[in-house]
Amino acid sequence: MAGYREHSFDPNAYDAPGPLIRPFNWAQWTGVGFVVIGFALVTLYLLAKMGVGPAWAGKPSIAPFMLMMIGTTIIGSRRHPGAPIDDDQRTRNRKLLLITVLVCAIILGTVAAIELGGVSS
Repeated sequence: MAGYREHSFDPNAYDAPGPLIRPFNWAQWTGVGFVVIGFALVTLYLLAKMGVGPAWAGKPSIAPFMLMMIGTTIIGSRRHPGAPIDDDQRTRNRKLLLITVLVCAIILGTVAAIELGGVSS
């Protein structure tokens, strides 16, 4: 089947998304609203746990995080087409990935050493 691997037929083929299209449209601003409401609810929860905020906000809930996840998904719904990656960008991406993995490994190693080493204060 010669045409099977064409973009329109291959279920695993996709274009890498580009940057967000600006200015935002009404749907993206709705997503921003969801994120702001979710962030405000998380802030109220933390304030209630510290004894400063309202008592009704002191109950843990997944709803604020779901609002933020849905909001970020809606914000990212309009994107420019992806640009092809050249070799220089690919090299920069690999370096950044390596640095990120090393930093995460150091942090996780430190946390594991503290937890498993029995460090006490």
